[in-house]
Amino acid sequence: MVPHHAYYLYRLEHGLSAAEQRAVDQRTGELAAALADARSTVTHSCAGCSAP
Repeated sequence: MVPHHAYYLYRLEHGLSAAEQRAVDQRTGELAAALADARSTVTHSCAGCSAP
C-alpha cells in the first residue's frame, strides 16, 4: 500500500517521532557508508582528464 499524499503533508507538519527519526538517521548513515564504499572502488578512466 502506498501512503496518500495527505499522510506526507501530515508528517511534514507534525514531524517524526523519536523512533522514526532514529530509523531515518540509521538508514541515512548506511547509505552514506555505501556511497563512500562505492566511490572508493570506482576508478576514473577518462583519457586526458585531470579529475581524480
